[in-house]
Amino acid sequence: MSKTQEHPGGAARGDLIDRLVADLKPVEAIKTARLYAICFGIQALVAVIAFWSFGLGVESLARLGDPVYLLLIGVLASSAAACTLVALRSAIPGRGVARPISVVLLLVPVLLAAGVSATSPWGGAWPGMLPLLASGKMCMAKISGIAVFPWLAMLFVLRWLAPLRELATGMFIGLAAFLLGAFAVQFTCNVNDHYHLAFAHYAPVILGTIAAGAISAAVLRRGRSN
Repeated sequence: MSKTQEHPGGAARGDLIDRLVADLKPVEAIKTARLYAICFGIQALVAVIAFWSFGLGVESLARLGDPVYLLLIGVLASSAAACTLVALRSAIPGRGVARPISVVLLLVPVLLAAGVSATSPWGGAWPGMLPLLASGKMCMAKISGIAVFPWLAMLFVLRWLAPLRELATGMFIGLAAFLLGAFAVQFTCNVNDHYHLAFAHYAPVILGTIAAGAISAAVLRRGRSN
């Protein structure tokens, strides 16, 4: 005796299941390598455009032989790349990053500001808050302007993943973009005293990351709810 004969309702249930799954499509695997390539490609393009638009600072290029200066730009570049990787992994379920790594990356701009202020590798005298802000407003504007495009581009790319950890993803999207801005401006700025670096280069990264992270989290949360 067939199963259909044993259970008269079996055929009906089978037809119902067939109708229910007829419109379903298989879930496409997330191509992480492609996402990494897109995000890193965006960052590289933005850096090249920034160098071409603002020019390279003569004194900054002359300092490429300085180990401390190389360490500084190395930290900026590697941290921007690492934050991009963390943002991508945090947007994919099951692909998180160890908490200590995330905390260290979030503290990078604070540590840089504290480090150059404490060690003063290239000197500098306190000019007063208003003169300092006046002389650094161009660098602040450049960092923010450079960061906007990679921030929005990465937000667009990652929004369709509907990440569950919106705040973490948003914070690292913002931090990656603003660290990239600080990296690019480091090459175009001829001022290297520690007060200028701390207030005009790294403070915008901290403030920009907070603002971009909050906005990104709201956008990602709204996108997931729609």
